[in-house]
Amino acid sequence: MSENKNVQPYSQSVSRVHVRQEYHEEIDEPETVTVKADALKCPTCLEFFRNAPVMLACGHSFCQDCMLMIKQSRQTRLIRCPICRQQSSNEAQKNYAVGQIVDSADSYVERSASSQACQNLKFK
Repeated sequence: MSENKNVQPYSQSVSRVHVRQEYHEEIDEPETVTVKADALKCPTCLEFFRNAPVMLACGHSFCQDCMLMIKQSRQTRLIRCPICRQQSSNEAQKNYAVGQIVDSADSYVERSASSQACQNLKFK
């Protein structure tokens, strides 16, 4: 009986791996991804992130300037997230994933602007 129980979970896990591989093949390298603008803004100052934002333990991200102000306003080693009010240490980590999205958006805007400028050129 115990052998039979061991075989079934293994076969289920194999089928799950197969499904995941098929899923990743479909979205391996998308050409475009739609991201809401608010996801790229600091929830404190409402400005677009200029570089990799910093993230608290709760997962909320802020621009580095706002995080510095949040840290300076506290006298203790704990800070409270302005969004969810969860306390965490004042050691925030860089959110590289959001930073890469910001960099990609910046380069897309630059390419679009330069492409538009080239289309507006007229030769005599």
